[in-house]
Amino acid sequence: HPSWEPLVCVVAYYWFSLAGFLALKSMKKIIKFGKPHGECPPCDKVSDYLKSRNIEVEEVNPFETEDYELILKHNITTVPVTVLVDGNGDTILRKAGFNEKALNSLIERYDQQ
Repeated sequence: HPSWEPLVCVVAYYWFSLAGFLALKSMKKIIKFGKPHGECPPCDKVSDYLKSRNIEVEEVNPFETEDYELILKHNITTVPVTVLVDGNGDTILRKAGFNEKALNSLIERYDQQ
């Protein structure tokens, strides 16, 4: 009689691959593109506001990074820009400048799973 073991292995592989892909897609993060603290008042306001809301943020200085692909991918032409990205690094929502209402909408999307 045929062995089910190879089929079980293939099904398990695709199941866990799909689960991993879905988990990755749900892993959102917020990236704030701006200058270091003290060099850009609007950048400082964004950082301080997100910190006051206990939001973990990856901070990127577009003037000093060598990750040009990241800058181009998110079309960074000014600072501050706050970007919500999915697990693949694709933009979900992008907000330029400091605006509490706009940042709150970004935070709400970040909190949705």
